[in-house]
Amino acid sequence: MIRKLIVKAALLAVASLGSIILYNYIIDCYSVLRRNINQIEVTPNDKYVKINYILNNKEKFDSFVFGSSRAAHIHAYKLKEGKWYNMFYWMGIPTEWLKTVRVLLKNNVRIKNIMLAIDEYSYTVDRGPIYDEYLFTFYPETFTDRADFFFKYMVKQPDLIELKDMYKPIKKWGLVFDFEKTGCYYLRKLERDIELNPQAHMNSGVFIHGVKNRGNRVKDFMYEITEIDRLCRENNINLIFVFNPIISLNYELEDMDLFVDMKKRVAGVRDYWDFSGFNSIGTNFYYFTDILHYRPVVGDMMLSRIFNENIARVPGDFGIHVTKDNVERYAGFLKEQMDYYKKTRKVMPFNYK
Repeated sequence: MIRKLIVKAALLAVASLGSIILYNYIIDCYSVLRRNINQIEVTPNDKYVKINYILNNKEKFDSFVFGSSRAAHIHAYKLKEGKWYNMFYWMGIPTEWLKTVRVLLKNNVRIKNIMLAIDEYSYTVDRGPIYDEYLFTFYPETFTDRADFFFKYMVKQPDLIELKDMYKPIKKWGLVFDFEKTGCYYLRKLERDIELNPQAHMNSGVFIHGVKNRGNRVKDFMYEITEIDRLCRENNINLIFVFNPIISLNYELEDMDLFVDMKKRVAGVRDYWDFSGFNSIGTNFYYFTDILHYRPVVGDMMLSRIFNENIARVPGDFGIHVTKDNVERYAGFLKEQMDYYKKTRKVMPFNYK
């Protein structure tokens, strides 16, 4: 009797585990088990999907944009030089950019250009265990790591509410991924709606309160970008530092002393282009999809300024080239710009040279 119960329990356990494995394999929420790169519909584990794709297509791209999802709208594939792919990661941090560069170089991916899209998130946020481990698990390199990696996704407990939530952006914003050709995503419905009624977008409930990141990981951040800089110099890779535009709602909440100090340190590593600040873009909600992400037209402006290409018209106050020689003067300009905006709620007349 007891033996029969044990056998039945064992069979039930096997059947239950088998159904979970089958469910996860078929649904493949994070696109790590069976989906092709051109079949992705919902937000995947992009750290696995993108790295795996590049390692299996080593000759297809030679230039990469790294950043958080804010950098997803830097459409560098429009540039005349280089075969660009956008390696943005959801809530991506420099730790992951460095690890990715190391993986690509270790696997003999020939890299000509790298662009790092930095912002306040890069040096304040240190993701902890509260975040979705399935979305953020990094690409496994060893056989053992790969076995553990795939096993975790195969036996994940099904969550229909989670699955429903993952499909919401498709219906709400018209979310479409293009990880095969560009590495980017597109919000087609939202972009169309903004152009049809810009004022409604700017007056929407999206732009009410800013978000302040309160952490401080400047030490780790500086190590990570310095190490990327070293790897690029050793491997003859052209490295470009870029500071992302930040919407004014968030920018005015920043610890300006910390922000300026960090920018001074970065200038000591390498020159950079700074698109943050109270400029004509950062203070105009039309150029943002929400309080964190700028629109594709802004990414086009950034590329036009950096590479002197005619991709988009660029306002005169958008994008300043900062070097170790002018960073002290630039730091003074940033503080003056912030003081002016907080007093007048207007953009300071641009006279920086």
